[in-house]
Amino acid sequence: MMQMKQVVQSGVLAAALLMGCLPFAGPAQAIAVVLPAPVNLALDGDFEGTDASPWLIEGDQASAVSIKSQDNHTSGGTHSAAYWSASAFHFKVSQRIVGLEDGRYLLSAFTQGGGGEVSSRIFATVEGDNPIQTDFINTGYAAWKNPQLTHINVVVTNGSCTIGFEVNGKADNWGSVDDITFTRIGDVETAPVSMTVQPVLATSWLHAAPELPSVVRAVYNDDHSYLQVPVQWETNPATNYDHLGVYQLTGAIQGSDSTVLATILVRMKPADLNADGIVNVGDLALAYYDMQASAGSVDWERAKKADLNNDGKVDLADVQFIAEQMIQPAT
Repeated sequence: MMQMKQVVQSGVLAAALLMGCLPFAGPAQAIAVVLPAPVNLALDGDFEGTDASPWLIEGDQASAVSIKSQDNHTSGGTHSAAYWSASAFHFKVSQRIVGLEDGRYLLSAFTQGGGGEVSSRIFATVEGDNPIQTDFINTGYAAWKNPQLTHINVVVTNGSCTIGFEVNGKADNWGSVDDITFTRIGDVETAPVSMTVQPVLATSWLHAAPELPSVVRAVYNDDHSYLQVPVQWETNPATNYDHLGVYQLTGAIQGSDSTVLATILVRMKPADLNADGIVNVGDLALAYYDMQASAGSVDWERAKKADLNNDGKVDLADVQFIAEQMIQPAT
């Protein structure tokens, strides 16, 4: 009976608070409602756990990163995921989260370090989709950055997401990552989100088709995170690259009505055959030595660098190009 009374009293109290009428006499008062903080679904996101770590560390130099106590961590803890190596390194730290309900999720992290990495990013991959990622650029000790991904959409067909960070570093690059959070922030996005597909710039040698990327970067305009999306380039006839100059190709973004533009610069192969920094008679001598060599010749691997116009043979046309660059160096 006492329990029932307490329940009833609690219910009356809650109702009274919602109505803003305690006491019952007098005008209603506004009640501030404090919503609960979003639940962090990333396990050991602050790297303070004492049990076996839920983070998977991979890479050709996975030893470059470790979870340890040190002086470069965010407030409220003593540990972070820190990296450094005396030689070039690459690693990926990830965690797969399962049992997620439909919705839009946010991934956030804090990073600091000396900077200069070849690439450094946080990422989230919903099964069956392309990874969403954003780069972070460290600028100094304790200069904490807060990269975020805000367009992670999970639907019932998968219900899982792999999150983490990845660094491709040079010798002596250092930094740390801390306080990773993964939270649900709303319903799955159904309306189109504003994105920009970055144009492609490429270079090719005369008479050679350019190597264009099979994926391009599509950037969300609000948080600057991006997707690497497949692209199908239009047919590129040889007439586009049988002369020096610039031309353009259009690519179709797969699964979208969007397109991307590639601008290709056609250049002559370098005439400095002996790689001494200048074009002179020494380069002419090398070209004359391999005169009449052609694709398929025994020494073609050596001789082909003298095939400046890239037509599959070394002849007077190539010698002429070298002579021209002796008079007027290429820019």
